[in-house]
Amino acid sequence: MCGTAGIVDSHLPSDGLRAVTEKMVEALRHRGPDGSGIEVPQSGSCALGHTRLAIIDPRPTGKQPMLSRDGRWFLTFNGEIYNFRELRRGLENDGVKFSTECDTEVLLELFIRDGNAAFGQLRGMFALAVWDTVEQRLTLARDPLGIKPLYYSVANGGVIFASEIRALIASGRVEPELSSTGLNQFFLNGYIPDPWTILSSVDSLQAGTYLTWCDGKAEIQTYWELPAADPTDQWTLESAKEAVHSAFADSIQHHFVSDVPVGLFLSGGIDSTSVLAMAREVEKGELRSYSITFNEDGFDEGPIAARLAREFNTVHTEHLMTPEEGKSLFGEFLNAIDQPTADGFNTYCVSRLARDHGTKVVLSGLGGDELFSGYPSFRRVPQMLRARRAAGVIGGVGRSAFGAIHNLSARSQVRRVADCLAGPNDIRNAWRCFRGLFTSIEASILCAKYGVTSPAMNGVHPGAVIDGATVLENVSAQEFTRYMRGQLLRDSDVMSMSHGLELRVPFVDRHFVETVMRIPGEIRLQPRKRLLVDSMTELPDWMRGLPKKGFMFPFQLWVGDQWKDMFGAVEARVDGAVPLTAWARKYSLFVLEHWLHEI
Repeated sequence: MCGTAGIVDSHLPSDGLRAVTEKMVEALRHRGPDGSGIEVPQSGSCALGHTRLAIIDPRPTGKQPMLSRDGRWFLTFNGEIYNFRELRRGLENDGVKFSTECDTEVLLELFIRDGNAAFGQLRGMFALAVWDTVEQRLTLARDPLGIKPLYYSVANGGVIFASEIRALIASGRVEPELSSTGLNQFFLNGYIPDPWTILSSVDSLQAGTYLTWCDGKAEIQTYWELPAADPTDQWTLESAKEAVHSAFADSIQHHFVSDVPVGLFLSGGIDSTSVLAMAREVEKGELRSYSITFNEDGFDEGPIAARLAREFNTVHTEHLMTPEEGKSLFGEFLNAIDQPTADGFNTYCVSRLARDHGTKVVLSGLGGDELFSGYPSFRRVPQMLRARRAAGVIGGVGRSAFGAIHNLSARSQVRRVADCLAGPNDIRNAWRCFRGLFTSIEASILCAKYGVTSPAMNGVHPGAVIDGATVLENVSAQEFTRYMRGQLLRDSDVMSMSHGLELRVPFVDRHFVETVMRIPGEIRLQPRKRLLVDSMTELPDWMRGLPKKGFMFPFQLWVGDQWKDMFGAVEARVDGAVPLTAWARKYSLFVLEHWLHEI
């Protein structure tokens, strides 16, 4: 796990390319405290940089950027390739000789042999750049599920890229001008989905795609898409349970590929407990677990986590978080943010706990809710979609009336429903209205407050819709490609890497996802994650009936009490133009205000 950066610009001399890359590498130092490197190939107009967190083959031989034996190819790579040993054996059968034990060299040799077809063979999380000194071609690629981020900017006949937006700003080559689309999307969602970012000149490379840059032109190709259920498969509940259990065991096995000890986050819910139970099957030695606990009623799952740690024999560390300590850490968290987000503080705190206790790699249960119907959206979005379709017969006059209802009510729930009924008749709209932070009308008002014009999206919306899939299957696709990819994975990357910690997500494994999403929604998406619970035979019986709880901090209580004094500037900026009664709204705007002040 590391940070990557680089630039291609034919107008800059070698020392200029190096100077720009040095600035970006320095801005990414927290991602790779174990070393760094910069390469400026003699032939060409490119510089590549890298910061290293040594997990696999931590010897100096694994340093990056890595040069091919013939001097033609340079690679900088952020992530882990869990099937690199299998890929290595295939390359060795083809006569390739290796000089390291790391996945980076395997990745480089695989790309040399197979070109862009290599990306579809990789199992893991990655964002990479390869420079071909002969063709003068840059290739950028991102993993299928969007676990690792990669940002780029095309300007003045060149391209610049990095693992974080702050590195692009630090380069001096990217103007921190707000994107109207990005800001609007932040208000709508609480995060900014790909391919947009908070900056108008920066794009996020989308998951499952690669970009080639040659002769001043960029071309983006898709190599992986979210799969659909296979109607020809004859699934039963029993065969689905067997498939889920086997695929998850395989995923956990691969996620333990490491030359340093692996720990895990333990919240006490089904997802993290499933990771723990299967991890204990794989790892018979010391296994570390980490939890954050609270004094506030309804938020503390510490006793459940502690009981699980005893039953599965982990070295367990829990930390009691008070509102006073949370407030003191919040400033550090704000400084770690790469672009505005309505989430991430919980991951920041538990990552800090793990790293303070000497752990460099942790497993997380992120992804289980999206795959197995763990959110209220699986019940509420279909209801909203049915209401919107029933309202379709009302026509334009009715939609105007819904807009009036929105403006007359201060209640967030009423505004969301009105926004849905007045908007497009599709699942993206229904999902956004249920999940969203502000309504579309409120987002336009806030854009004006922050000095930008709310954009017309012209029918372009984030999130995958799978043709022929059921409504529930498409709710799962929305959760997977919007909330999980746009917020949870991005926040997990930034907040764990701010402490030099590698966070791995076994539920968000390409092979596991491909297996699970083949299962029809009527089996896979039963309420209360029944398929997952029934599949994980290793779970303790006493856990199976517990109500779902997410890994949540008691922000609603803190924002209304001990943290109340923090939000005066936000309330003054909005000046009653939109309701701020929900804590998440105040919180999100406070994060945005801080980000704008810091840039």
